[in-house]
Amino acid sequence: EIQVDGDTSSLWHIARAIHKLE
Repeated sequence: EIQVDGDTSSLWHIARAIHKLE
């Protein structure tokens, strides 16, 4: 599993959103 917290969590969700768009 990928463990994230704080800003890293935000970046992770943004990255996933971008991958879904492409």
